[in-house]
Amino acid sequence: MSRRLGLIIGANDYQDSMFRSLHFAENDARALAQWLVNTRGGKWAPGNVQHVQGSHATKELIESLITRMCVNIAEPDDFALIYFAGHAFIDERTGDGLLALSNTNHQDSTTALHLPSLAQRIFSQSRAAHILFILDCFQNSQTWDLRRSSSYDSKPLIGPQLLNALQSNANRIFLCSCRGSATAPESGERQLGYFVHQTILGLCGAAGNQGTSAITLHQLHNYLFEALGEQQRPQLFGRDQPPLLLIGDTQPAPGNAQFSATPSVSMQTGSGMPVQSPARPATGTPFPHTEDPAYTTLTAQPQRETTGQLGLLQNAAVNQHRQQRYTTMINQAQQMLLNQRYPEAFTAVEQALILIPNDIPALILKGQILGNGGRSQEAFATVAQILQLDPNNAMAWSMRAVLLSNTNQYDPALEAIEHAINADSKNLEFYTIKNNIMTQLAMLRSQAGDQQTRLEAPQDAPRPRGSILVALLIRIAYLVLGSVGAGLLFLQSRITPFPGLVLITLGLLFLCTNAASTIKRFGFTFIIPTLITSVLLAGALGATYKVGYNRVIALLAAHPTFMMPMIGLLVWLAAAAILPIIFAFGGLISRAFTRKA
Repeated sequence: MSRRLGLIIGANDYQDSMFRSLHFAENDARALAQWLVNTRGGKWAPGNVQHVQGSHATKELIESLITRMCVNIAEPDDFALIYFAGHAFIDERTGDGLLALSNTNHQDSTTALHLPSLAQRIFSQSRAAHILFILDCFQNSQTWDLRRSSSYDSKPLIGPQLLNALQSNANRIFLCSCRGSATAPESGERQLGYFVHQTILGLCGAAGNQGTSAITLHQLHNYLFEALGEQQRPQLFGRDQPPLLLIGDTQPAPGNAQFSATPSVSMQTGSGMPVQSPARPATGTPFPHTEDPAYTTLTAQPQRETTGQLGLLQNAAVNQHRQQRYTTMINQAQQMLLNQRYPEAFTAVEQALILIPNDIPALILKGQILGNGGRSQEAFATVAQILQLDPNNAMAWSMRAVLLSNTNQYDPALEAIEHAINADSKNLEFYTIKNNIMTQLAMLRSQAGDQQTRLEAPQDAPRPRGSILVALLIRIAYLVLGSVGAGLLFLQSRITPFPGLVLITLGLLFLCTNAASTIKRFGFTFIIPTLITSVLLAGALGATYKVGYNRVIALLAAHPTFMMPMIGLLVWLAAAAILPIIFAFGGLISRAFTRKA
């Protein structure tokens, strides 16, 4: 009687830092192994499935287990499955495909699983009717990038030597999927990669025909090709003759299917599923006995746990459809809100909340729709519902502040926006709302004649990052203005100095008023731009005197008309260096008296 034999391998972490840590490889291997042996899943004999993961998945052990299963154990009617989730790369010298195990060094190909030699040994010696390698690999190496014909092409890993062997040996098949690459990160959902999640869904029945539980490799491949996006969409290499039956006891109609690299088509990926606890080891396995804890043989879970696990698997497609409908309703509601079609937007978001009740993003959108639509009481109730679910939700507190402000309840509105700022201090929109509330509150108190509480909105306003730099750039602009005026004194020394004097005066006036006003408004910290410009000007005067004194004297001797412009320039530089400092301290004193008042 034919048997189904399985070796399931997953490795997240590697001794060689060249291989980045993976997130889902070990979870994928564990989930697939568990499903295969479940009585309501694949129904494979628990003693015929081995699961190896983590640091135990070394090159030596995995090579030994593959050889034992395919060469020493497999009988002529048996089907052998090897699933590998981890890193793969191309030997930069030979161009051969290599699988990286936990102890692999990428610079030493002998520490990796060499696919061509492994396949050659197994193909020639194994008596198994079918051997299927499922490689769910993260793609590495520059050679791979140069040889790929599409973004996630697995063909470079197989290589021409192995491709020829697959064409010469029927029923020796490779199914390859890309977990990620240098340009595409590993992706998944609910702690499982997309490929394994959709594979299990397909084997649960989604890939088969109605009225039969049998699923062939060809049917699974067609299902995955439609269900997965470009990155995870699998490629199939080899000749399937007769069709390989993965699940079910009914022998499919005979036929001959040949596969090669499947062209890439952009499709949307499916969602992930939860991971169950590891299965317990069984006894009496037909595999060679060993006390090494590096690998385990799986058995079916107790019936209650099995039912819960397979219920999740079989309902995953329904949940995925529900999530897609929810996303559609939310997108429609957002678009209608932008178009001010509030009744239609409200209907759409309510439909989304029926699909996923108490979803906070949907409730926030509902509150925004109600608030903008003038339904304040309902908006208040929605905000209260959000805060009951998440008391620190910054967006809900800001919505409450706006609703209170719109009903002239400024004091509680101010308290609500403070909650929002404490929850998310980086959101500048919250500060704008706070300033608006404080302005309205100040106007209300002014109209009531209450002069005891003074609003200092500019002081409480958040200082944008880089505001000191902005102040410095403004002062430099004023210096440039005055310097242009000084230059005009030289150019127009024979005509009229009036334009130059005007520019010098304006530049000096702006420097002084800017120094006083910024410190009075924002505090002592804003004396820094004034000090910087004053030090630069003082340094320029000192350098001119020390280095260029003789040149200046020679210039004045050659051009006597430059005497007055030169005096004006020096007076301008000295005043621009000294007067703004004086005005800055004046602004600081004024600020102190204002705060006391």
